[in-house]
Amino acid sequence: MTFVSIAYLLLLPTVFVLYYTVAARSLRLQNYLLLAASYFFYGWWDWRFLGLLGGITLTTWACALPAARRRMWAGVNVAVCIGALVAFKYCGFFAENLRWLMANFGWELDWFTVEVLLPVGLSFYALQAISYSVDVARGTIPAERSLPVLALYLSFFPQLVAGPIERASELLPRFRVARRFDYGEAVDGCRRILWGFFKKIVVADGLARWTDWVFEYADMLEQPLATVQLTVGAVFFALQIYADFSGYSDIAIGSARLLGIRLTDNFLFPFFSRDGRELWTRWHRSLYIWFREYVYIPLGGSRRGSRMLHVMAVFLLSGLWHGAAWTFVVWGALCGLWVSAAARVYPGRPERTLARRSDLPRMVVTFMIFALLFIFFRSATVEGAAMYVWRALPGMMVCTIVSTAAAYMLARWPRAVAVAALCAVVVAGVLYPSRVLPELVYNTPIWSAGLMFAIEWRSRRGTYGLSRVPRGRVARAALYMFLAVLCVTGIDSASSGFIYFQF
Repeated sequence: MTFVSIAYLLLLPTVFVLYYTVAARSLRLQNYLLLAASYFFYGWWDWRFLGLLGGITLTTWACALPAARRRMWAGVNVAVCIGALVAFKYCGFFAENLRWLMANFGWELDWFTVEVLLPVGLSFYALQAISYSVDVARGTIPAERSLPVLALYLSFFPQLVAGPIERASELLPRFRVARRFDYGEAVDGCRRILWGFFKKIVVADGLARWTDWVFEYADMLEQPLATVQLTVGAVFFALQIYADFSGYSDIAIGSARLLGIRLTDNFLFPFFSRDGRELWTRWHRSLYIWFREYVYIPLGGSRRGSRMLHVMAVFLLSGLWHGAAWTFVVWGALCGLWVSAAARVYPGRPERTLARRSDLPRMVVTFMIFALLFIFFRSATVEGAAMYVWRALPGMMVCTIVSTAAAYMLARWPRAVAVAALCAVVVAGVLYPSRVLPELVYNTPIWSAGLMFAIEWRSRRGTYGLSRVPRGRVARAALYMFLAVLCVTGIDSASSGFIYFQF
């Protein structure tokens, strides 16, 4: 089941009520209830997936128990997890590329490839299993003796399908302590769930209608409108994937907060970043932390060897982790080059100070580079992505220049906001015929994306959009009601699923 479904809206309150009434008498009952709910949640997708989840759980638990040869047993479990990923996610990719390579030498490989259904969430709980085994082998954490507790760590339903990817040293201790109802935590959890629904239903799903159309018919779009439409499609997809994935993370974190369990804040306003390095420390932070701890630092980090090679290795693996296609590999390579270039331009640690209005021009440039690179992430083929970039590049450059100039005026001279808005309208009027501009303004939820960023800018000292709310009860209630109405009216039976479910 997905978060945006009636089934989940029935499951979460049911678990919540049982959790703090019947199961509140015992820590073991609470954990068993969460484990049952997690396996029910996962089995709702396809009951056959439960066998793989259970198998990885058993091998992860068993391989950590022996006190001797811990590194060897950790290697066994890592091999099992990687083997599952290769079998279910990369087998077809490797087979097709091997067939293509052999064909170039005149050898025809006469075999057939079986299309295997990718179990949802495999990439996420496999990384958690690997991190647990490695931490036990390093001696960072003791082996978990309780199979139900370890099973709950790997299958906790709010973050099972698409993260956040939790380290065992952070999440396992929370399952060993009884949870009691906390009104403040519950209110904050509900507020975060509401914010996640708003970003997913209103912003992401609304933008998806435009981006799906642009990317599907990119080859058929004709000038003079093609450049503008492709540029808008790239910008909208960057907004869509942020609202979609961060919205999922907010719902997951809020659901766990209702149950008295804190998860990693997966997004810290990445589009308020001033360069590529800062953005990637704020975007999908749990994956960033995982690659830093288990790939970048073991390779040598910035202490020995070539730092750029280590960064490139991390991003190439990250690209391949996202999907078994060359588009993701190219996307990862380009992101690695971007981060390496940012490290050269802005040496030292990524900026940790709060973004200010004076940083708006740099934030605009960072966002536009992000949108340009994510064309490869969204496209079906490398050739199609390259053609898209080639045709959209002039529009992206014009959009970057105009937006940066407007941001500069907004940052330096607040009184010139009206002038900047007028210039934007004039440019849009020149680029768009009279029939296209109204369609863009009225038939796409660009206004909702603006509302999202306005709320997040006000709350950027916190961890999510509604972490700062009006102090007055009436104002708070009006804000919650407004967002709830937008979510209810924005629900569409044809709404798209979460983008990261496919990974």
